[in-house]
Amino acid sequence: MDKGWMFLADRWCDEYRNGLEKFLTMAKQHKGDKPKIRCPCRKCRNVKYYSVHVVKSHLLYKGMDSTYTYWKFHGETLPNENSNAHSCCDNEHEINANNAEVNDDEMQEILEDIYWGTFNEEELNGGSNKEVSFRKEDELEKFDRLFKDAKRALYPGCKKYSILLFVVKLLHLKVLNRWSNKSFTMLLQLLKDSYPDDNLLPSSYYDSRKLLGGIGLRCDLIHACKNDCILFRKEYEGLDHCPKCLQSRWKINDGKGKKVPQKILRYFPLKPRLQRLFMSRKIASYMRWHKEKRVEEIGVLSHPADGESWKEFDKKFPWFAEDARNVRLALSSDGFNPFNNMCNSYSMWPVVLINYNMPPWVSKREPYFFLSLLIPGRRSPGKDIDVFLQPLIDELLELFKGVRTYDSVAEQCFLLHAALMWTINDFPAYGDLSGWVTKGKMACPCCNDKTDYQSLRNKIGYLGHRRFLPDNHVWRNDGKKFNGKVERRLKPRELSGEEILKQLKVVEGVTLGKNPNTKKGSAVLKKETGLRRAYFTNYRIGKIFH
Repeated sequence: MDKGWMFLADRWCDEYRNGLEKFLTMAKQHKGDKPKIRCPCRKCRNVKYYSVHVVKSHLLYKGMDSTYTYWKFHGETLPNENSNAHSCCDNEHEINANNAEVNDDEMQEILEDIYWGTFNEEELNGGSNKEVSFRKEDELEKFDRLFKDAKRALYPGCKKYSILLFVVKLLHLKVLNRWSNKSFTMLLQLLKDSYPDDNLLPSSYYDSRKLLGGIGLRCDLIHACKNDCILFRKEYEGLDHCPKCLQSRWKINDGKGKKVPQKILRYFPLKPRLQRLFMSRKIASYMRWHKEKRVEEIGVLSHPADGESWKEFDKKFPWFAEDARNVRLALSSDGFNPFNNMCNSYSMWPVVLINYNMPPWVSKREPYFFLSLLIPGRRSPGKDIDVFLQPLIDELLELFKGVRTYDSVAEQCFLLHAALMWTINDFPAYGDLSGWVTKGKMACPCCNDKTDYQSLRNKIGYLGHRRFLPDNHVWRNDGKKFNGKVERRLKPRELSGEEILKQLKVVEGVTLGKNPNTKKGSAVLKKETGLRRAYFTNYRIGKIFH
């Protein structure tokens, strides 16, 4: 059957309409008693089923998917190897649609999931103009190239790998084995020379990443002040100098060449990554696990959903708990030396988000960790980590209000909400993230102003642990083994969130940044006229989380 009509730009000409009628006639004969057929238009791409009438309108208004040259879903039989059609496929490096290797790797299925969740929200909502549409022409063109690359053979005659599948596997090996960009480029050049001359293998790491550009998970590069005072974004985006320490935004280059920023924060947006989870039909089912499949045992803490904070949050925000797809996150951060050389004092701080909707054996796997921020060194950000957390906090506030997301399991769009509920860190990092002073006499955030301490020469010892024991415990009366005193006190009262916020409100005058021209000093506390301070505080800064 002649397929030249599907590539015509004028879809209202007689040639296109005649070819379309022949195609639909074949599809009707193939479907039998089924009411719907797959729609092969360039938007649906054989993912969705519609009536023949709707498919016809889609093909007229949107056009046929140009990569769908073997109509296996609509009744075309596999062409003979000696036929002209098969020769045409060979010339275009097309892979047989029944190739088992490609199906095993599910490359086509993954692309279809992402495509449908990204570009078809208007159809899913009945074509309402009020709904927010994800459709962008430039992104659509990139995605069209991805579909074509998923069907183009690595070289003529190769039936095992498409160019897209091969590059994805190579990049995966690069990550697993920590290959450098240079070594990866050298490997590509060797493979390109080894394969037939007309192979489609990219020649560099840059070209390989460019090949995957249509997937859409980007990284934002945000310039930062050398002294961690500000990020050059929003109202500071157009400045060349920091308004606080007056340091230049750029490294000195004597006016030659491209301007190089002093420091760059790498930010990986959270919204598209959460939306991508629901676009996958396999992963989307995990996002409901905590409510639909988790077996709750009384007195057993097997998942954060069994904890007090989860249940208290559900009581405070019942609308959030109604939909099991709403995401609960934890944040973890700590410094590390990326050069694996302790002689080099360089500290880089990644900020990782963990999704607790999933079962524990899934959420703790590395592929489901979200690297959100990569804070540059060379020194630890300390209390100035708030400066770098700003883009993440802005996005979390937006996610709490809700963003439209496509659920591939329910095949509909919904309003996705997300909340940050916990932080996971060691004690020094806890001080950086919370603002609590983790040194000195009142270092315990649980005991707060009831911290029991004792000076031991130039160190401080923390006592009073027996306060947390039951009232009739034998150790409460055994002072000889401890500090020589009988312990009758009750454990310190746990403060509410409102009381902690009141402690934070008495902190002011804290300037973020490591400005060398500013004299270091502690936080200034608000004073009430004629009265002593109303609330004790050991916070040195009112943190961005609050």
